[in-house]
Amino acid sequence: MSKLRVSIACTLTSAELQSRGAELLPGLVARAVGRVPVTDGFRWAFAPTFAVAAEPDGGPISLEVTGPPGTPQFLEQLVTGA
Repeated sequence: MSKLRVSIACTLTSAELQSRGAELLPGLVARAVGRVPVTDGFRWAFAPTFAVAAEPDGGPISLEVTGPPGTPQFLEQLVTGA
């Protein structure tokens, strides 16, 4: 059985990558499928590509983002710029 390998190349300059990072939250919110006001803010709903988990007793909150092959490498580059 052969593995599918997908190459992802980014041609953005450091300045362009930084600019896109600044657009990340607004871009994410724009993809929401719903918004509900809550005390002091909003709660956004997304298609099931994201999973948010809150640990009991005030533990950490985690965000899981999944996608097609190559997603982990893409996200690593997006976050670290490397």
